[in-house]
Amino acid sequence: MVIDIKKLFVVLLFGIVLSLPVYADLMSFTANVKDGSGNNFGAGDVVVEIYDAASGGNLIYNSTNDFLKNVSNGQIDIMLGSGVQQLNLAYGSDYYMEVYLNRTDLDFQGQERQRFQAGIGNVTLNKVNVSTSLVPTTNSTLNLGQSSNGWWNNIFGVTGYFLSKVGIGTTNPTSALNVTGDVGVTGIVTANAFVGSGAGLTGVSSMVYTNLALTNQSNSFSGNITITENLTVDGGTLYVDSVNNRVGILTVSPSSALNVTGDVGVTGTVTATSFVGSGTGLTGISGMSYTNLALTNQSNVFSGNVTIANNLTVGNNRLYVDGRSNGYVGINTTTPSSVLHVNGQLNVSVGSNTRIYFGKGYVYDNGNALVLGHD
Repeated sequence: MVIDIKKLFVVLLFGIVLSLPVYADLMSFTANVKDGSGNNFGAGDVVVEIYDAASGGNLIYNSTNDFLKNVSNGQIDIMLGSGVQQLNLAYGSDYYMEVYLNRTDLDFQGQERQRFQAGIGNVTLNKVNVSTSLVPTTNSTLNLGQSSNGWWNNIFGVTGYFLSKVGIGTTNPTSALNVTGDVGVTGIVTANAFVGSGAGLTGVSSMVYTNLALTNQSNSFSGNITITENLTVDGGTLYVDSVNNRVGILTVSPSSALNVTGDVGVTGTVTATSFVGSGTGLTGISGMSYTNLALTNQSNVFSGNVTIANNLTVGNNRLYVDGRSNGYVGINTTTPSSVLHVNGQLNVSVGSNTRIYFGKGYVYDNGNALVLGHD
């Protein structure tokens, strides 16, 4: 028997989605089959094999049982790759087809196998010659790679993406995008966090940030930070009012240069021009010791006890208490020589007949004369 191959062509189908690791190729094969007398061959089975060499070589495709009972009235019209057996060819490569009809090997004009060139299949770079640019048709997209291993999806479409790691300047990317070298961006770079010392950022002049958020990282930031507007840390733990030049701790509305809402613990020295308040909070602390304490006139009246362990000087030596050695009190003198030492006149204003005692002796004014007496 002979076989008359009228046409052998390939068809690339668009818009068909296959749930396979790779896209299977489809190739149409039609033929007229006649017997030795030129009559159309009746019903029969067709088996097609494809090799990569004219003899021997590797078996690329075997239809096996996909096209049994596919000869009808001398006509063969089948789609290779449409059955159980997948067809995967390389575009532009030469292949060799062998056909069996009812288990009988057919020849092609004396040749065991029919040579053909694949017009479908995976395209390799040596099969593509782009002289200027590659422009897809309107609204067409392109996929490169395999979805299971990472692929460029929807190239030339509205939104494209890559489901794996991309390396630029490196063949061993360790993250979704790994760039070895400088990166130039004319737009905005958005990320959940930027990790690093920031030393490279500080060298850029006139950097302006709005609503900058800093999160804890393993590296410490080194360099200067200049903030032209307000600064808020942890929702009000620390607040800097750039308009009024005030700092608030646990408040976002400081009313003074430093406004603290809560207790203040100081291990060093607090120095101020004046302390305003009743002082009741200070008097309740036991064992408070002061050296060279200066009290100035304030609007509030101090209430509570004041214990002075050493000397007390009031005004310009107007009142002096020697609390360190003898307990003497001096008025207009800082060297009292008695329990009460008055340097100057002493004016005692009392009512009529009111006695002033010196020991058991006394003196009083009866309205007419000074009377001296003894009990």
